[in-house]
Formats: sequence, structure tokens, C-alpha cells
Amino acid sequence: MLIDFTNGEPTMHDMQSMLNLCDEFARGFGIVFNASKSTCIINCRRRSFLVGCVGDIRFIIGGNNIGLQIVDISKDGNNRIDINIL
Repeated sequence: MLIDFTNGEPTMHDMQSMLNLCDEFARGFGIVFNASKSTCIINCRRRSFLVGCVGDIRFIIGGNNIGLQIVDISKDGNNRIDINIL
């Protein structure tokens, strides 16, 4: 059985806490997460936040690292959404 889910948390700590909760739930029901098919997208408008910490950002589910994509999502004056991969 395949299950897709989307999760949004305000901090990296909150995100990992939620992933830990998902792992705990999954163990109780025999569910296995495939981290290689998972991606974490971080919307970061302040590049200064990323300097020196990108290598330290890790999210783990099922004992494996989740892929990481860092983007800048912004709206222009015409309410168009631009997504720039950093």
C-alpha cells in the first residue's frame, strides 16, 4: 500500500518531532517509510540563514535521511508565485 502525506512545521525541531511521531505510529501498524522517495522542501527567504548550516540540516524517517530541496518561494506584484531553487 502506498501512502502520500504532506506535513508543514514552523521549525526544523518541530518537523523532526513530527517525523518521529510518524515513525512511532508506523511501527505500531507495520508501515515502512521509503525515505529515498521523500523530499523535504525548505522555503528560505534569508540566504544568510543557510550559510554554514545546509550541511547540518537532516530529517530522518524510518532510520534514513530524507532528501532536501531548498527553495525561495515569493509572490510578485501580480500575485504570481515564483519558486527559485537555491
